[in-house]
Amino acid sequence: MESKKNIGEYSKNMITLVYGVKDALKKRKELTINSFNSIKRLKDVEVIVSDYGSTDNIKEVCKEYGFKYIYTEPDGEFCIAKCYNHGIYKAQGDIIIPVGCDMILDEDINKGVSFHHEKRDNDFIGLIPLFHWEEKIKRLFPMRSVWRWVPTYKKISAISCGGYDERFVGWGHEDIDFIERLKEKLKIGPLLLPDVLCIHQWHGKEHSDKVELQEGGNPNMRLFDENRETNSKNMVNSYW
Repeated sequence: MESKKNIGEYSKNMITLVYGVKDALKKRKELTINSFNSIKRLKDVEVIVSDYGSTDNIKEVCKEYGFKYIYTEPDGEFCIAKCYNHGIYKAQGDIIIPVGCDMILDEDINKGVSFHHEKRDNDFIGLIPLFHWEEKIKRLFPMRSVWRWVPTYKKISAISCGGYDERFVGWGHEDIDFIERLKEKLKIGPLLLPDVLCIHQWHGKEHSDKVELQEGGNPNMRLFDENRETNSKNMVNSYW
């Protein structure tokens, strides 16, 4: 594990996209390559692939695409929160967008997101609409059926609120927990960005997608509730 230290310099109004992956090319190769191809078209962005101990050839593929590969030391079950913290820590851009390997990004996303960040010089939370691509009918759902939202925020803001809590297992609720703490720290609400978008590629459900309900309930949901009660005083971040 890297020592906790000064985050260092980064470039103003530059976007860093952060992937958190583990065996993405084994599980969802086609979707991952589609995502990488959509991002390769983007100009003036940094792409970081934070790898949580994959056993596929993701490092070599990142080199082919010109993406920055970073190895995130695994500590038990996959932890996307730790991947994101490591990516934020290493980011050279001051604008962060966390993305999944099943997402396709709008080719104008850097221009649209940068515009909103530039208008708000310091603290800003943006929500990019994430549409779901339905396999059977092969079309985008209408705007009223936005499936989810992808956050974008300043690196310095993420640092100030402590980043993602690495006690969350797999993924699920770590993003909501982070945004809630970010809102509280900055004393602002998020702004919806309807002029940019992401597309979620359809795929079958896997056990590792979410922490399923277990005896006694979903541990991520319990942790989310605990953080609300304790103001996240016990949260874990390996990088700052």
